[in-house]
Amino acid sequence: MTKKQQFIYKAFLEFKRICKEHGLRYWASGGTLIGAMRHKGFIPWDDDMDLYMHRKDYQRFIDIVLNSSDKRFGISCMEDGKHLCPYHFTKFFATDCTVWESKLYPLIVGPWVDIFPIDEYNEELSPRLNDRCIRVHDKYRRSIAHQSWRDIAYNIFHLRGMNGWMGIVRKCWSALFRDKYYRDYMRLCNEMAQVKSDSHYFHAMESYMDEPRAKKFIWKKEIVDNLIETPFEETTITIPADYESVLTLQYGNWRELPPENERQGGHACYYTDLNAVKTVDQVRKEIGPDEHDREHVFTFAEFWYTLKQRIRHLN
Repeated sequence: MTKKQQFIYKAFLEFKRICKEHGLRYWASGGTLIGAMRHKGFIPWDDDMDLYMHRKDYQRFIDIVLNSSDKRFGISCMEDGKHLCPYHFTKFFATDCTVWESKLYPLIVGPWVDIFPIDEYNEELSPRLNDRCIRVHDKYRRSIAHQSWRDIAYNIFHLRGMNGWMGIVRKCWSALFRDKYYRDYMRLCNEMAQVKSDSHYFHAMESYMDEPRAKKFIWKKEIVDNLIETPFEETTITIPADYESVLTLQYGNWRELPPENERQGGHACYYTDLNAVKTVDQVRKEIGPDEHDREHVFTFAEFWYTLKQRIRHLN
């Protein structure tokens, strides 16, 4: 294991302990499932873990961790109400190092285990409800994206005026509507959790209305509900018994290694220090003026694209 994988593995062991103690079910997905079956552990170049939980168990896990006094591990999720997490899923991590994933969201975590909720899939109700959830979540993400007044001024005075003025609009707009977007998103998630189906589960937040890729994240109940244990590094991990169907649906020939130039982790991070624990302010002080790595929040082009998307959904 790499040093980063060692931190992830430690978080996974704690996650697994909590699930066993409280009777919660989970199973490996994505690269973690491939790693378990092809490598008996991590894919050598992987930089996170992906796990699924039924929505009910997912919520219970979040409640358990948020109410725990154990500070060795942390959790980043929308349910904590801090308006720092831009993801529709949960990151569970060890707290003895520093990872800042995106400059737009000033959130310090550690190398993480990603935990995704799944819901029951009704072909008539779920796609429409999920599509509404995606749109509201996009608004919420933009409302919590951080751009300092210094960055806004930089854009205005360096011939990037539209970026700057849109940044001012975004800051003011976000202050007014952030809480509304948050409440709307949580309400829609609850509505989605109430949908019942006799046959299928699905992974929410994919665009099931018009993206063929999303169909790869709909599973028959018998596949997901029939789980087994398989070796993973020095422990075991829970997987679907019919893992072959799951992986073939999503990846095709998953047993074949990718070309060497594609063997790399998929998470570029704004700042990483695996040897120390630092706050956002400490990292900013260490990095100093960041003139060559500025991120805009909302350009005019993005504004026009979003407006056209809203009009399309109204028609």
